[in-house]
Amino acid sequence: MRAFSFILLFGLIGSALPGQSLSEDSLRARYARDVEQRYQEVCYLHLPRRQYLSGEHGWFGVLVTSGLTREASPLSRVAYVEVINREGNPVWQGKIGLKDGLGEGRFELPDGLASDHYLLRAYTRWMRNGDPGLFFSTWIQVVNPQLPPRRHAAP
Repeated sequence: MRAFSFILLFGLIGSALPGQSLSEDSLRARYARDVEQRYQEVCYLHLPRRQYLSGEHGWFGVLVTSGLTREASPLSRVAYVEVINREGNPVWQGKIGLKDGLGEGRFELPDGLASDHYLLRAYTRWMRNGDPGLFFSTWIQVVNPQLPPRRHAAP
């Protein structure tokens, strides 16, 4: 009798408690929202070299992948590429069209650019929502044979 009362008591309590029942559609919607909030892109720039003359054009290829799957990202259609001096000012900025995460273009270094190291940075608009430390960045060396080099430490 006591066992029957015990089972009956827990049966009534269990049926009275509201449970969370999630349908498959609501789980999919929750997952899609979570992926969208956490979606991250990674931008890569391929350069054939890292030394240039002032006034020269530098060719590059762009690859934008999903941070989760490492496959080409279908999200962004434009990559932004900048050449930045030591003071943090852009000396060249450009937009590169992307198709299936791939693009190619060239940057144009101004004729009167001083001999120095410059930061080449690439990112997408989506990446600006996150940490700027995740932007692609590398140093390039620019030589102007007509101007003396600046006197300071290498980057």
